[in-house]
Amino acid sequence: MNDFKSKVLIVIANIFLTSSLSADGLALYLPVTVAINDYGINDQSNRNGTFIGLGLAYDSSVTKNNLYNYRFGFEYNNYSFISEKITDITIVNTFGLQIYQNTKLRIWAGPRVSMGYRTVDDFTGISSNPHFKIAGVTGINYSVSKDIALSLDIDVFLESYYYGASTRLYIFYRFGDT
Repeated sequence: MNDFKSKVLIVIANIFLTSSLSADGLALYLPVTVAINDYGINDQSNRNGTFIGLGLAYDSSVTKNNLYNYRFGFEYNNYSFISEKITDITIVNTFGLQIYQNTKLRIWAGPRVSMGYRTVDDFTGISSNPHFKIAGVTGINYSVSKDIALSLDIDVFLESYYYGASTRLYIFYRFGDT
């Protein structure tokens, strides 16, 4: 296992081991991204497109009445273009400030910072490199039952060669002090 993958696993383990069980939920989610390569870079392979992946998330306050929430996500994306295949493994850190709250609904907004590892297999061969993304995000969490909550968030991001928007649909299992 290379050094970068070891560091990623250590970060994931620390976040889950140091979080208390009164935290609020774990979720499976679908990230959908629309990315635009508008910087004139890599003109031979047009990477504009829509991509769908799969993720696992932890949120510290899905529907509790808290001013602040932290959402940690780990996602996997694998997509193909005409002449290349791209695999992304990404850690997504979202910091939310509550805008509105009632017994069933929570609306929040804040920054998102993502970092990950990308492998590209194209006409020049296979290359791998880390990537970093910053975004503004807003989200809505809805409590379906005592144990289940749905969440949808939308962000606008900037990455080294791309900008775009993404949305994530979460199904949370709530535990602890709900």
